[in-house]
Amino acid sequence: MGGGKSFALCQEAWDWALEYPGILLPIFRQKHTAIGNTTRKTFIEQVLPAELRDRKDLVRIVDSQGKDFVEFLWNGSQIHFVGLDDPGKWFSSEIGGAMFDEAHEIAEKDVLTINSRLRQRCSTCVRSGNEDCPHMPHRLVLTFNPSFPGHWLQQWFVLGAQRTEHGFRKDALIAADAEFPIGDAEFFVARAKDNPFLPPRYIEQSLAGLSTPMRRRYLDGLWEHVSGSGFFDQDALSMLATAAMEKQPILMGEPAGDPTGADPERKPSLIPKRTGRLEVWKAPVRWHTDGNGDEVKPHRYVIGIDASTGASADFSAVQVFSLDDWEQVAEWQGKVDPDKLAELAFLIGCVYNGALLVPEINTFGYAVTKRLQKLIGKYQGQAASKPRLYMRNLGDRISDKFTDLLGWTTTQKSRGFMLDVLEQGLRDGSIMINGQRTLAELAAFAFPENLTGGDYRPPRAQQGSHDDLVIALAIAVAVASRLPKQLRTPVYKPYVAEFTATGF
Repeated sequence: MGGGKSFALCQEAWDWALEYPGILLPIFRQKHTAIGNTTRKTFIEQVLPAELRDRKDLVRIVDSQGKDFVEFLWNGSQIHFVGLDDPGKWFSSEIGGAMFDEAHEIAEKDVLTINSRLRQRCSTCVRSGNEDCPHMPHRLVLTFNPSFPGHWLQQWFVLGAQRTEHGFRKDALIAADAEFPIGDAEFFVARAKDNPFLPPRYIEQSLAGLSTPMRRRYLDGLWEHVSGSGFFDQDALSMLATAAMEKQPILMGEPAGDPTGADPERKPSLIPKRTGRLEVWKAPVRWHTDGNGDEVKPHRYVIGIDASTGASADFSAVQVFSLDDWEQVAEWQGKVDPDKLAELAFLIGCVYNGALLVPEINTFGYAVTKRLQKLIGKYQGQAASKPRLYMRNLGDRISDKFTDLLGWTTTQKSRGFMLDVLEQGLRDGSIMINGQRTLAELAAFAFPENLTGGDYRPPRAQQGSHDDLVIALAIAVAVASRLPKQLRTPVYKPYVAEFTATGF
């Protein structure tokens, strides 16, 4: 807010109108009534040179009968101001580029629809029959404020991006549920503190006077909720998010290989894939000797699994957590059927030293658990790489008997326990989180606003966000907290015989 986004957008539109003669360039906002007094006014009053505003022989300005555009008569370029409340012809037209002001108010599907219309050709290419016209930008420009964590704009431009001097960059921009990129992307951060053209004391009085959550979003540019109260410590998450931006995954890909371990040519592995749903920050630590000749024991890993149908709006998630480092080392998120999710988690478990698999057995997790049982039973590979399935003891106080049950059951009590263990670890800094997707979901996990008062409302993902990575991580951390952090080999004193005659 106050960073000069709309002015920069209008300047870019002016440049495109001059550089690409004949371009048909719409500028969108969610509602047409909003664009008239904002973006359109900025373009005509601040960007369009004063010498041209009254030159009807050079510039045609139309705002009537449902039409709202500026046309440059000397080269045929047109800039249209459009509201997506009535997109009309734009979803079926051919345009040279498109711009979106206040894009955080716009749905991702509308932007993708407009992106599919970027195929306008210049007159030269039309006459020559060249279908791939290089004389139009065929690009999108979006300006927006930070919104809630996990918003599609954060997914597009921030999460998983590389840091640059002025913001972030992605070589491959992949939309939600897509398998192939729609291009590359570059994101520039523009804060009010960096804008020299703001009125005096605007920041100190107008922006600094906002509530703390709104100030953190609109002045500091943090992707946080302004409604409800965050469950996890926001300062801790901000520190982790800053560190995560600087630490790129060592691998982005997918699990692969033969889950039975019988085929030596197809051993369980993690393979690179540009559109992969798996992100890895630390490779598994296996037994080895370091440079000093000291023995380094293999690390132990717990894998939390949160399952969905694979066909709903919810994602499935797999979190790999290191007991030795107390750190998230890998995460997988996607939409697959429960049996396929079990296979993916099993392959990851094979790579991570036969990790302890902890599926949540509520609803679709039961199918994942049964599939994991079969995969473990059929495994023929190395014993050290064979994953194990988490078992919990269920005691009966009346019969004084205990039953071993598979998987993790999320009840009101166990949910509170696992979230509290995770929250405490984040707050005291004992847990390291590397995944930007996970941190976005942690920031979006909050107590809902209780407008009517009354009973306590448990924390959950805010509207428009997901919590599958949070739940999978909380399960892994909760189970890890019950296991010994280090396994020590007992040291026995040399045996001394009590009687020398008998030797014992």
